[in-house]
Amino acid sequence: LWLPEDPEALVVLIHGGFWLPQYGKDLMSKLASDVVSRRWACWNLEYRRVAGPGWKDFNSTLQDITAALHFLKSPDFPQGLPVALVGHSA
Repeated sequence: LWLPEDPEALVVLIHGGFWLPQYGKDLMSKLASDVVSRRWACWNLEYRRVAGPGWKDFNSTLQDITAALHFLKSPDFPQGLPVALVGHSA
């Protein structure tokens, strides 16, 4: 979680990369940095990818993303911010 001082909103980034192991959340790092420079909090998600550790099938990936989105409701997560989801490719 990239958290600037007094964020105005939260952007959740979901990277693409064909769900293959060599493509991770680092694909979105420059975008995350830009988002934070505009005083928006940014959560750059990672998930299990094809043939990676713990991956069984595409449900593994979907379970990870679903769990992350449910965590947005957690009291451990900053509350009261507008949320935008941004996905790339896969």
